[in-house]
Amino acid sequence: MVDDEVAVRNLYQLYLETHGYLVISASSVSEALRILRQEQIAVLILDIFLGEENGLDLLKAMVAARTAVPVIVMSGIASDNFAFKDALNSGAAAVFTKALPLNGLLNEIKKLARDPDPDLSENNYA
Repeated sequence: MVDDEVAVRNLYQLYLETHGYLVISASSVSEALRILRQEQIAVLILDIFLGEENGLDLLKAMVAARTAVPVIVMSGIASDNFAFKDALNSGAAAVFTKALPLNGLLNEIKKLARDPDPDLSENNYA
């Protein structure tokens, strides 16, 4: 989970952990890149606007590096905004508006993180 707002990260982390996911959070692009190099991540939830940074830069860097982690881009902006279209064109697996109910995000994570052999998986990571 990459979001510059502590309250948002804490809310999503609490919600996802109550649904069985281990959540590793980051507040910046550099912190997210470090975590991506060190951890096996099943799904990355990425805010578009990270203070002075742009989450889409991280998405584009991941695509260029052929990182095989599906990315859900989210923001508080309206879903018809050009940034969501740019995210999808840049390789995002899905977009999510923060104003939508969290169960929609949970359903998208379940779809993207589906393990081909669940008996071999010890953990779910988001």
